[in-house]
Amino acid sequence: MYSYEIALEMVTQSLDDCLDDMTSHECKLSVSSEGDYDFGWVFFYAYLDSNGTVIKVAGNASLIFEKETGKIISTGTAYPTNYYIQMYLLTGDPHSDLRKHVKITGWEDGARAISAIKALREHTNLGLAAAKTIVESGLAREQPIFEALTLDNAHKLVVQLAKRGFTALCSPKVD
Repeated sequence: MYSYEIALEMVTQSLDDCLDDMTSHECKLSVSSEGDYDFGWVFFYAYLDSNGTVIKVAGNASLIFEKETGKIISTGTAYPTNYYIQMYLLTGDPHSDLRKHVKITGWEDGARAISAIKALREHTNLGLAAAKTIVESGLAREQPIFEALTLDNAHKLVVQLAKRGFTALCSPKVD
């Protein structure tokens, strides 16, 4: 497990390497983080000129640092940072498209688990064991979220799961 200090050092080194590739200007890096998450930290950065003035750099997305693996993951700039953090928390990928995601929200008596597993395999990249685990967690009312192959597959899967006694929805709300 990586400490905050090591994480900061690794993120700073990674950004310094990018800075060397991007510019011939003399500038320095300012890195800060927001909060301490179970997965690690989210770092923000800005490039400063010799007077301490922020240099405008396109695409300075925040960075997620996984404290278990030491992996640095760039988020994006199209959405607020909180959106990318929520996507990462829900799916493990800050760039995930929740519109293709399905969430099993419940089931009725007589729900057909084996048939639901087959439907999951048809509309996702899941193998048998993973599809079975998702259906079982749905039966345990854990509300699993998983990704369909396409948006169309996600909508078809919601309908197919309903026919098999499960309730599900596309694109769960993200705050």
